[in-house]
Amino acid sequence: DDPMERDLGISSLVSYVARSDFLVIPVNSNPEAVSAFKAALHPIDLVDYGERAWCRLEVYVFLCVAEILQKPLHCYAYGLMPSGMIQNCTRTADLFSASVVSTG
Repeated sequence: DDPMERDLGISSLVSYVARSDFLVIPVNSNPEAVSAFKAALHPIDLVDYGERAWCRLEVYVFLCVAEILQKPLHCYAYGLMPSGMIQNCTRTADLFSASVVSTG
């Protein structure tokens, strides 16, 4: 990783998040990731995404900016089922209440 590019990414994160209404997270199609996706109550519960420091920072910044701007923030996780079909029960989470509903 290029340290200069990393620093530019970190410094632009707040500006990027302030302009965003949604946090969209891809989910791998392996069985462990699909199982975690179906049970997730928070983005940190997702396999791979929730395990990375950068991703945890991203969620934290989204939460902070949404609270400061007093605007709703919705988090969508999506992915393919092992059969290659798009996951039918995309999860949406209102990150303030951590409630999860299934759509579709």
